[in-house]
Amino acid sequence: MKANHSRRLEALSWEILRHHMADLNEITLSSNHELVLRLMLKDFALLTTGLKTGRVAWPLSPGAGKTASIIAFIIALDRLKLLSPDSGKPYPVMVASSRVRCLCDLLHDLTQRGGIAEVGTSWESITERGTGSFGLLYSEPNKSATRPVSLNAEDAQFLFTTHARVRRSRDESIESRFDIRLLAQWRGVPRMVFYDESLLATDHWSIPKVSLFAAVKSLDEYVVGHSDDDRNQQLRLDAVKCLQEECLPLLRTELEEQIAQNREPRLVHFPERDYARYREVLKPLRRIPEAIFDLLDIARRPLRVVPDKMGMSEGAFISFQIAIPSELDRVVCLDASYLIRSLCLADTTMQLGSNHPALNKPIQSCSNVEGYIIKHGGGRRGIERSILTDRKLLLHEVAEIVKALPPEEKVLICTYKDRSGGENRYFRVRIRDHFEAALKDAGINLNRISWLTWGQETASNDFKYIPNVILAGVIHRSEWDLLGAFLGQTRDLQKTLTAQDIADLSISESTHHAYQALYRGSARRGLPMKFWIFYEHPHRMMEQLTRVMPGVQWPQYKNRVLPTVEHKRQGLAEAILDYLNELSPSVTDVSCQKIREDLKLYQCARKTFQRAVNVVLRSAPWERHAKSVRRDCREP
Repeated sequence: MKANHSRRLEALSWEILRHHMADLNEITLSSNHELVLRLMLKDFALLTTGLKTGRVAWPLSPGAGKTASIIAFIIALDRLKLLSPDSGKPYPVMVASSRVRCLCDLLHDLTQRGGIAEVGTSWESITERGTGSFGLLYSEPNKSATRPVSLNAEDAQFLFTTHARVRRSRDESIESRFDIRLLAQWRGVPRMVFYDESLLATDHWSIPKVSLFAAVKSLDEYVVGHSDDDRNQQLRLDAVKCLQEECLPLLRTELEEQIAQNREPRLVHFPERDYARYREVLKPLRRIPEAIFDLLDIARRPLRVVPDKMGMSEGAFISFQIAIPSELDRVVCLDASYLIRSLCLADTTMQLGSNHPALNKPIQSCSNVEGYIIKHGGGRRGIERSILTDRKLLLHEVAEIVKALPPEEKVLICTYKDRSGGENRYFRVRIRDHFEAALKDAGINLNRISWLTWGQETASNDFKYIPNVILAGVIHRSEWDLLGAFLGQTRDLQKTLTAQDIADLSISESTHHAYQALYRGSARRGLPMKFWIFYEHPHRMMEQLTRVMPGVQWPQYKNRVLPTVEHKRQGLAEAILDYLNELSPSVTDVSCQKIREDLKLYQCARKTFQRAVNVVLRSAPWERHAKSVRRDCREP
């Protein structure tokens, strides 16, 4: 009977989906596109009826019909009113998204197309069978929400909720506001879960060594002398003593032994203490560094100590927890970035939706999309530093790009959100204000410009008519953050990664974010689009984007204001040559580090500097000697 239910669900949901996409929205579906959608709907049906279990990824590109497929499938479930032979109750599903606004938009379409009622508003929804109702569950207040939370939302056959509700809380000292078992099942029947965007099944903690050591050492400064009005002062002092005299020495010993003996890491286990209670009594105190609370969160877990190696600028302390509980064992992950995001591919509990050859063929062509990746520091610090310089070349380059476009075309610019707080000069940078000033000076109408900041690059259709997208930098994740995330995804804290592995992870994550941001523009609707990305590894990102944007055009980009790599290298070589020529004849060798310091090339990439030195050595009477350059005293 389940097989029959699965076939009926697949057939009706496809009929509804094709009607919505082809007839109502006039989207032309290729034969391969149709086949992939049908295969995906088949997986939906198999997982819902229980004929298949596990976690399955379907990496359809944005705008290819993932959301429309969810709506069509739920409408088919509602119309067929199938009853599970195991329970005699309807099949329930849950939709999880990162944004409440997306859930509200989805529910709007669902009610308009399927006429499905909210839980408790129809007779059918409050009977024992409970068929045909939806429930919306999120944490209020939420500024982006266009619908309120449903009363008794978890009682609905079709539950719509956020990722935060599905994932386990990182802070175990806070009593959970829900029991995941209430969401994973509906009146005893397991729910099939639609998980929108990337599913990272683990949460990790990556605490930088310097930050943690400094925080623990100074902890008594925040605690000693505090009033005992709440009668918890002794417990706070016990927490300080535990962290300083028991936990910190264990971390330091493991770190020193790894370095001295060059051995493999051993997991650290802290002594049994009431760390949750320690966290509770320390939390009200002001100014205690967040690293302290992160350490208390992982104090009951095995902990990996990573020394200053593996391509990281400093060591770190890492642990993880399973965030997506095992009760959710019928999950479809609708993730456009799955095939290019290494963190997702590292999770062996996730499998690709199908091995059918159709998945290896493009279902949408990007032949009408032009892309340019301009070599420039794309991290937050690189963008902020460029904005603060006197010449402001990045700002002028962006202004020239926009100025060259037809004046009636709109532009979407994605960049970093301004920092808040802090004493560092970069906290005072107003990135968007600087860009708007440069655009205005270039005579550009600011009404043409729309803005996104990183963190808003997923799950939005607000800019789908904009044909030009500029990514002024691409979000970077720190090395220890990437390492912690990867170890969590592999469930192996002792796994060793090389510096190149971490560099590859960084490029993979940046490409994932760039891909999501690009598809906020008109390419989402299959319309022509141009994009420009400022990023330091253009060729690597180009390779990755070509995998998920088949047919995308990559014309040669000619810098308008920014100097080319060759120009920068030549200017640097001339500066180094002038420096060497001005040295006294008695100086026979000089270290490369001293050259960098004397010329104040602190921000110059090491590889760029070394290439410039090589240019100098081709013609100057100097030769390389270890990490220095030495005069060539041989007779010409």
